[in-house]
Amino acid sequence: MVPLIFLVAAGAQAQEKDSPQQEYMHDAIEMVKLGYGEYHGTHLRMSHFMTEEVTVAQAQALVRLVPSYNAFVGDLVATGLARFDGRVRGVRFGRRGSPVLEILLPHTQPGNGFPADKTGQETAGARRSADDLLIGFSKDDVREGKALRVQDALLVAELRQMFEGRLLADGFAYSARLRKVVVRWD
Repeated sequence: MVPLIFLVAAGAQAQEKDSPQQEYMHDAIEMVKLGYGEYHGTHLRMSHFMTEEVTVAQAQALVRLVPSYNAFVGDLVATGLARFDGRVRGVRFGRRGSPVLEILLPHTQPGNGFPADKTGQETAGARRSADDLLIGFSKDDVREGKALRVQDALLVAELRQMFEGRLLADGFAYSARLRKVVVRWD
């Protein structure tokens, strides 16, 4: 028979185990510290790496691990990211020689934001919101990733203003097909 004290201790250990997300965040922190080893007391560094998708709050913690790198200032970038919490799907942080952020835009709704019936056809008389309006493109262009919805255009413009305008990023690229913005500091 197993002593009761052992069962209680085993139960306490099971409750203290980190969740997979907490474990990944611990690993992501260690990856960023190794990637930017020059700031963390090691002569090692990785010139090319990227974390998996994390939340904005988690990304803020990761970018703060890099105090500064050319025009990149970790605390300022973290503060800039806060503005997009709840408005973007997630963030990846890493290095491609110099700091790089991949900001993942929210997924489009089924039917690319257009109200549709079971066959995928736009429903008659459906009201369109600003999210559904297109900037000079057809629905086919949107489905193929060649067009911006107004909501996307506004979010991308705001991201560009924040990262290029205020945080002095050297590069800014948007991919409608991949639904992401890539920001880099050289």
